[in-house]
Amino acid sequence: YAQFSINSYTATFDVDGVISTQTVDYQGLLEEPPAPTKDGYTFKGWYDAKTGGTKWDFTNNQMPAKDITLYAQFSINSYTATFDVDGVTSTQTVDYQGLLEEPPAPTKDGYTFKGWYDAKSGGTKWDFANNQMPAKDIILYAQFSKDAASGGDGGGTDEGGGNSENSTDGTTNTDTINHIVLPATGDHRVLFPIFIGTFLTGLALFTLRRK
Repeated sequence: YAQFSINSYTATFDVDGVISTQTVDYQGLLEEPPAPTKDGYTFKGWYDAKTGGTKWDFTNNQMPAKDITLYAQFSINSYTATFDVDGVTSTQTVDYQGLLEEPPAPTKDGYTFKGWYDAKSGGTKWDFANNQMPAKDIILYAQFSKDAASGGDGGGTDEGGGNSENSTDGTTNTDTINHIVLPATGDHRVLFPIFIGTFLTGLALFTLRRK
C-alpha cells in the first residue's frame, strides 16, 4: 500500500516589514496572531496582499499546499481639531498626519489676533503649513495682544484722576475751581492782624458796657 506523510507549510505574517512565521500542516488552521498596533491607524486584518486582496478567515480558511504570506493592513484614523475663540468653538476633522485648514482670523475689539496656540496662554503657535495632525484630538486657542491706547504712550487706556489743574482739552477742571486753599499753619502775616482786630473790638464793647 502506498503511504503518505502530510506536508507542512509556512505562513509568514508581515507587519510593515516586521516578520513572524507559523508552520502548519496542509489544510490545518492558522493561529491568529495578536493584532498589531500602529499610531494613527486601526488594524483591519490579515490579507493575502499588501493592499486590496482577500482577508484571511482564521476560523475557516485552511492552509494550502504551499507557503503563504499574510500582510497586516490598516485604515488611517481621523481626528478632530477644535478651534476655541474665548469659548466659542468650531471644529475640523482631519486624517492622521494631514494638514489643518487655517480658519479666518477672528476679531476682538481693542485686540490684535496673534494666532492659534495649543494653550490658552503661552504654548506653541500652530504652523498650518507644516504641523501635521497628531494621533489624537486637539484644541487650538485663539490668542490676542491688547492694542496700545490711540494717541497715548502705548501704556494702555488713560484713566486720569480728578485732581489735575487742567483737562487734556484745555478746559479748567472744576475740581480745582471748587478747591479752597486755607492759610497754612504758622502763617502769622494773615492770622495776627485778625487776632488783634478781634481783641480790640471785644475790649471796646466791654468798656462801653461798664459805663
